[in-house]
Amino acid sequence: MKPEELQIIGEFKRLLNEEHKDNIVKEAVSLTTQTFPQKIIELHNIVNNEQFALSSMSKVRECPMIEKNQIQINSYLAKCGEILGPVLTEMREHMITLKLWLTVLKAKHDNGDSLGAEVQNELMNMVLDSEEFATSNYIFMLGLKAQPERCGMIANLRHKRRFPRIIPKIRLKQKPKIEHIVLETIRMYDESSFIRLVETVEHTYYTYLRIHDYIEKNKDKITTPRQEHNPDFMM
Repeated sequence: MKPEELQIIGEFKRLLNEEHKDNIVKEAVSLTTQTFPQKIIELHNIVNNEQFALSSMSKVRECPMIEKNQIQINSYLAKCGEILGPVLTEMREHMITLKLWLTVLKAKHDNGDSLGAEVQNELMNMVLDSEEFATSNYIFMLGLKAQPERCGMIANLRHKRRFPRIIPKIRLKQKPKIEHIVLETIRMYDESSFIRLVETVEHTYYTYLRIHDYIEKNKDKITTPRQEHNPDFMM
């Protein structure tokens, strides 16, 4: 290939790279100025929804273990997971966008002001922690669809032919030791899962609030290299 052709290809790749960076910046602008405020309102409504209030724990406990001779998942937990799953998926995508944006901006801060770089690093740590949080809790939400641990414990009781005798014995407060332990474990699984759901909603809400507030208060330090001050946000 001729040197002129190599030069043209190199310039083309550079332009593509610059265009990609510009798209990342534009997406980050839209994310922090439009999407984040919308998500904060959405999450505020979910946080204040009775479905995710600890006072709804009684509804979690009321879900049957077996119905029509079929092992049942806790439907209340499953419905909550269906709501939060997409929220966490979106949150992870938002954090990846912010991570890319900060990576692009970091190059601008090479040999720039140390305060701006320090603020960038602080925001990057917040973003990375939030991405990890969203990923791990999304996996938990997926588990609520099938609830293998809960169903396994119920199946174990039924397999031992003990389950039909459990309910009347519970009502009479005459619980066989093994069955009582398993039932208590299932109850604890349901309750702890619901508590985690509530905490996840609240943490997600405050994460969006915290990151949005941090960016708004430090946007000049985050986006402007050296000691210059650019009035155009994120340009």
